[in-house]
Amino acid sequence: MSLKLFRPTNALQNFIASQCRLLSNSSALLAGGKSRVLRGQAEDATSYGPLTDLPDWTYVDERPVTLTKRQMKRQMRRVKIGADIAILLKEIDEQKVEHGKYGTLEEQHRDY
Repeated sequence: MSLKLFRPTNALQNFIASQCRLLSNSSALLAGGKSRVLRGQAEDATSYGPLTDLPDWTYVDERPVTLTKRQMKRQMRRVKIGADIAILLKEIDEQKVEHGKYGTLEEQHRDY
């Protein structure tokens, strides 16, 4: 036989529930994320695209507009990625040339 020493009342349960913070363990889902990915767009619609990369307005006399800090940051990141890609492609071309030289040397040694 179990003896309950403490039985919380409804008022106490309501008080505890109002003082506790709730923690959600579900994954965060972005509305429309799957359909955007299927169309080749960003999952969250704020990572890249014309709405985030292009200016919100233009001058009538077609002067260049000033970019925001985030737009400049994204542009600089893309420039850096492009430079890194160019360096890596150059290394690949150099290795192809080296491999070609090595392959011809192997063929010459096999002939002897």
